[in-house]
Amino acid sequence: MDYGLLLAICVITLLVLICVYVELPKPFGTPLGSVNGVTAYSSYSPPGPDAPNLMKNMFTGLKWQCVEFARRYLIVRHGITFQDVENAYDLFSVQQFLRVESNEPVSAYTHMNGAAKAPAVDSLLIYSQEWHGTGHVAVITQVTDHTIVVAEQNRDNISCVRCIPCSMSGGRFTILDNYVIGWVEPKIARA
Repeated sequence: MDYGLLLAICVITLLVLICVYVELPKPFGTPLGSVNGVTAYSSYSPPGPDAPNLMKNMFTGLKWQCVEFARRYLIVRHGITFQDVENAYDLFSVQQFLRVESNEPVSAYTHMNGAAKAPAVDSLLIYSQEWHGTGHVAVITQVTDHTIVVAEQNRDNISCVRCIPCSMSGGRFTILDNYVIGWVEPKIARA
C-alpha cells in the first residue's frame, strides 16, 4: 500500500471539506447583506489605512467598522446620529442622540444587561472593551423572550445578521453573549 498517496488523498479530501463547510471572511468592501434598507460590508483585510465613509457628505465612521454601520443605520432609519466615539464600547456612555436635520437632542436610555425590560428594536447592543480591546456595537432588529436578532458589521465578515440567545427570568432580561454590557435605546416614535 502506498501510504504517501493515501496521505495525499486524505489531505485533499480534508481541504475540499473545509472549503465546502467552512465559510471564509469576505474581501474588504464586499456587501454582506442588507437589513431594513441598510447594507453591511466586510471590513476583512482593508487595503490600506482606515478611510472615512461619507453618506450624502455626512461622516458615518471608518469603512466598514461596526460604529460606522450603527451610525449609518440610525441615520437611514430614524434621521438620528450620535457623537463621535473613540471605541465601540464608548457608546454605552452616550447621553443623547442628535437629529440629523436640526441637531436637536434625542434622549438616550442606557440599560445594563439583565435589566428589568427587554431592549427595544433599533437599540444599540454594546460590547465591553474586553471584546478585542475596542468593544463592539450591533443594532437590535428583533426581540423575543428567548432571542434577539442583531444587524452588524465588522464581526465575522461573513454575515451581517446574527441571532443571540436571551433569557427572561426573575423579571430580568439577559442577553446570553459574552462581553455584552447592555444596550442604548434612542427615544424615538415607535410604530
